[in-house]
Amino acid sequence: MEKLNQSFEQLAEDFTPLIKKTIVNLHLQNDFDEMFQIGLIALWKAYQAFNPEKGFFPSFAKSYIHGELITAIKKRKRFQDRHLFSESTIKIQQNVAGEEDCYFKNTLLEEWTNGLTERETLWIKFAIIDDETTQTIAEKEKVSTHTVRSWKKSAIKKLRKKFSLNGN
Repeated sequence: MEKLNQSFEQLAEDFTPLIKKTIVNLHLQNDFDEMFQIGLIALWKAYQAFNPEKGFFPSFAKSYIHGELITAIKKRKRFQDRHLFSESTIKIQQNVAGEEDCYFKNTLLEEWTNGLTERETLWIKFAIIDDETTQTIAEKEKVSTHTVRSWKKSAIKKLRKKFSLNGN
C-alpha cells in the first residue's frame, strides 16, 4: 500500500477548509474547536487508512471526516440521553456549592474583620461579601445612609492600616 506524497502537516493545511465547511454544514459551530479537532483526527485516520487502489484521497477524506463528525454527534446525544440530571440532583449540587461559598465567606470575613467594630464588620459583610448597596444596608439595619457611609469610611481606614494599602 503506497502512502500519499504529502506530509500530514501540509495535508491538514490543505484540508482545513473542508473540515470547517463540514462543521458548518452539520451546524456544529457551538463546539467548533472540539469538532475541528475531531475533524483533524479523522483526517489523520483517513491518511493512515487510505488505499490508492480504491479511489482518490480527497473523496475518501471527505467521507471519513463527515462520518467521524456524525459519530461524535451521536455519542454526545447518547451521553445526554443517559445522563439526564433531575431537579433534585441540581438542588443538591447547588446546596453543596452554597455551603462551600458560605465557609469561604465566613473565613474571609473573620480574616478581614479582626480588630473592627461590629458595625464596620456588618458593612464589610453586606457591602463587600454580599454586594449590597449602601441604601439596602441602611434599610436592613434601620439607620441612615450617612451612618452606613461612616461605617464604610472607618472600616476602610482600619483595613488600609491593617493591610498597608495606603502606600506607607
